[in-house]
Amino acid sequence: MPNPEGQQTAPGAEAMNSLTRMMPQFLTAAARMQGEMFDACMKCNIELLDFLRSRYEEDRKLALNVTGNGDVSQTFDTFLEFWRKGMLQYFGEAGKLANMNAELATGAARRIAGEAQEFAKSASPRNAA
Repeated sequence: MPNPEGQQTAPGAEAMNSLTRMMPQFLTAAARMQGEMFDACMKCNIELLDFLRSRYEEDRKLALNVTGNGDVSQTFDTFLEFWRKGMLQYFGEAGKLANMNAELATGAARRIAGEAQEFAKSASPRNAA
């Protein structure tokens, strides 16, 4: 197929040219996506650290309550309450993290679909510069 100067172009050269033109857009989108993933990972890590801090404080309280109590019945009740409360907190935290990850996945899917449409438009031969 002749180019504007009337010379013959190699098969696939037009597609390669449009791919070359959209490379900066692709690299920018990839960097943006990595930044968003890093931010999401840090957000989850902070959430987990906050949760673990509160659980460690509960562990510390358990040790103080058990060693400061001479009544076997009261000690048993203290252990039961510790485990009951802990399980509820762990389940709640798992739900919170699942929601955070679901929101992240939904947002990422929307952004990827939008980026794919933009790339498809940029790569079309009729959009050649």
